[in-house]
Parts: sequence; structure tokens; C-alpha cells
Amino acid sequence: METHIIESFTSNAPEYPKDGMIKAVVREAEKRGIPVSIDNNNHLIRFGYGRNQKWISAKILKRTVSTASSILDKIFSNGLPVTIPIVAITGTNGKTTTARMISRILSSQGHIVGTTTTHGIFIGGECIETGDTTGPRSAAVVLNHHKVSAAVLETARGGIIRSGIAYGKADVGVFTNLSEDHLGTSGVNTLEELLRVKSIVIRAVKDNGTSVLNADDLWIMKAMNEAKGKILLFSMDKENPWLSEHVKRGGGAVYVKNNGIFYEYAGNALKLMNIDEIPATMNGALKHNIQNGMAAIGASLALKVSPDIIKDTLSGFSCSPEDNPGRFNVYDMGGFKVILDYGHNIEGYKVTIEGIKSMNPGRTVGIIGVPGDRKNEDVLRIGKISGSFFDIVIIKEDYDLRGRKPLEVAEILKEGAILGGMNPEFITIIPKEDAALEFAMQKAQKGDLIAIFFEKLEPLVELVLKYQNAQKKEQLAKKPVPV
Repeated sequence: METHIIESFTSNAPEYPKDGMIKAVVREAEKRGIPVSIDNNNHLIRFGYGRNQKWISAKILKRTVSTASSILDKIFSNGLPVTIPIVAITGTNGKTTTARMISRILSSQGHIVGTTTTHGIFIGGECIETGDTTGPRSAAVVLNHHKVSAAVLETARGGIIRSGIAYGKADVGVFTNLSEDHLGTSGVNTLEELLRVKSIVIRAVKDNGTSVLNADDLWIMKAMNEAKGKILLFSMDKENPWLSEHVKRGGGAVYVKNNGIFYEYAGNALKLMNIDEIPATMNGALKHNIQNGMAAIGASLALKVSPDIIKDTLSGFSCSPEDNPGRFNVYDMGGFKVILDYGHNIEGYKVTIEGIKSMNPGRTVGIIGVPGDRKNEDVLRIGKISGSFFDIVIIKEDYDLRGRKPLEVAEILKEGAILGGMNPEFITIIPKEDAALEFAMQKAQKGDLIAIFFEKLEPLVELVLKYQNAQKKEQLAKKPVPV
């Protein structure tokens, strides 16, 4: 799982003998720490990543009489780098936002960044593939791209379990948090097992690299001894015991103190910026984005990005659909508001609800749903959390039922909402999420706040924009015509 050589190449390309020159060159490259992969379709061998990669024909290599060592000496005779900076991000929540923040910071530094996220693959800020692209195949697309000078890879549990990781070792591994999600699937039934899977990201870090860890998460702290490279901790509290002890030993840390974000290393503390200077925190109301911001700061500092670039970049990063699509995007609908958020697990719901509370809304409407592969007790808890907060609950289902019967998840959510104290009269089931949002907007009253925890973002954005445009036309039609 952790090797950076595609071991299957010999079986996929039987014309290349296992004990031949190709195998020898691959082994020599591995000794030198040079990443190697095989393109069987084009009979090419790739050394390195991104814009620094080199290619050689496998057919030519097969016929050569040179030694493996001399071949690599010739390929890399100019002494230029063979790889690119790689940042891998794992965790239950916050991966996408953290990846976007780091990508923006590295772009500000001058890099052409290749990024994989839950919502697509991006090269230099342009989307080249949509969908959930957090597995090794998508990471390989970035690492193989000839323009990419830095890679930021959101790395999810599913891809790790199915195929491992697409690289050998990263320069920076980030672990945002760990909580119950996906338990009961793919043979992962406990948080201990989930921790073991996700912690591969911080175990696959270069010796001279950095593992950036959330010191406020006790589960992550359990894995700290397995993390490779230097350790950089981040915390919402300067007095966090894990962080305090780490700093005493001369370790690096990013933390919050008096509404400021500080970086401390070897006894020297530097204030980087105020929390409210990061728009994505909504003046500090979105605590999870303070944490995501600190994770991004830690990763960027580990890559020697200047504090000024970090501050300037995060000062321009907000919850807007342009900066962070699908993550607490607030739309003003002219009398009421709509929030689109990807929250799909217990902690995701909790942090979104906390953010809504900070807005002091009027009547709240929650359009809720949970992926079908979650455990019944987790689905029930999300229903209960929603029922205890929202004034009205509309239950929708994912398009992909993941093995469930139609309305099976919806009924469990309804049961949970009732257990949370909601009157059944204020619960409606509308299976299609776009229809659920349209219904909520049609019924909206002045001052309402509608939050939808979506599966597919783009159709809902289209629906919201369509409604906004219709509202504008209606307002224009009401204006008196000048005589």
C-alpha cells in the first residue's frame, strides 16, 4: 500500500522480464529516492513528478548495455530536481477547504498547483475533471501532469483502502481531525481502525518533511508517534497540553491566542494574523475554518512560504462559491437566505449548525440527508441533531442509495428528528434534493434561513441562481415606469 513503485507493471507488461534492465533501473531509482512509474500503454518509464519528470522508452532501455546506475546518472546529469513539493491532506472533515487554502497560498508563491478534491481535479486553478477525485488515480493525474510544480492532494479513506496512495512519500502530511464516518464499510468498524487507515498519510512523509497534526484531536495525538518527519501541531488553545509539551521540546506549533494566530518555533513566537482577517472564519464564528486555516498555515510554513504571502492569501479567502464552493456558501435570496453545505456526517452537521447559530437567524429550515452506507445509529443521531435545532426539517435522499431501499434512510432520519424534539407536523419528506430546495424556497418567509446538506452541488447552484434572477426580474417589473 505504501510503496511508490507500481509493482503490478511486470504482470501487466510480460514482455519486460522481472530480472531485466527495467527492474534494475527501477530498483536503482528507488535507492536514490526517485519516484518511478510505468506507462504500459506507451511503453514508457517515468522518473520524478510534475514538471520535473523525465521519461525514457522501455523498449530502448530493454536493449541497452549500460548499467542501471549510469543510465540514471545520464538522465539526471543536470542536477535539477526530480520531484515537486507534495502536500497530502487527510481527516474526516476539513480536507477540501484545507486543500483549497494551501493551493491558493502556493499559487500566490508562484507555483502551478495541481489539486485533487472531493469536487474535482484542478491544474493551475482550472478544473480538468469533476467529481470525487480523492483517490490514487486522481493523484496520479496531478503527479504526471507536465505543468504542475506543486501537488496538493486531498486523500480520502476509500482510495487508501482500495489502492493505497499514488506517491511514495510527501513533503507534508496534514491530519485535520478524526470522528465517526464511514464506519461499518470496507472492513473499517471502529475509530481505531479508521485512524490506522488515515494515518498512512502522516506515516508516508519524508524524513526531512513535516507532519501537521491537530493537537485538539485526541485520536490524532494517539498517532503522533507514528508520524514521520518533523512534527508541527496546531490548536485553538495555546495552553493545549500536547502543544505546550511539544513547544517546550523545541517543536513547531500554530495556535490561537487573544484572537490572533501565532507560529512558535524554538522559543520564538510570531503573530501571523488576526482570526477575523480570514473571511472564511466569518469573524471567528466558523471555528472549523479557524482550524482549517491553521492546518493550511502549518503546511505552508513547512514548505518555506513566507508569512506575508500566507497572510495576504488567507485574507482573501472566504466562504464564497468562488473561493470555497459547497462549504457554507450563503446566498441572499432577497428576504431569506440559503446555505449550501457538504456536511454529511455527525461532526459536519454540528459545525454547520454552530455557524448558523452565529448568524442569529429567524426561522430555520434544514434540508437533511445522509449517505446510505452510514450506520443506522449515525443516521439516527444526525436526525436527532437536526430535530433539536431546526424549526422545520425537510428530508431528502441521495441519488446514490448505496444499497439502501428507497426512503429507508429518510425514515430513520425522521425518527431521529422526532427523538430530537421536533413535532412530526414540521417534518416533510421530499426524496429529490433539488425538489426539496425548490419547495423550501417557495414556502420561505421573510427572515428564514434554509440550509441544505447536499449530495450534488451544481444543480442546486443553478436552482438558486435561477430563483435569484427571477426575483430580480420581478422587482424590476414592479418599478414604476418613468413618464
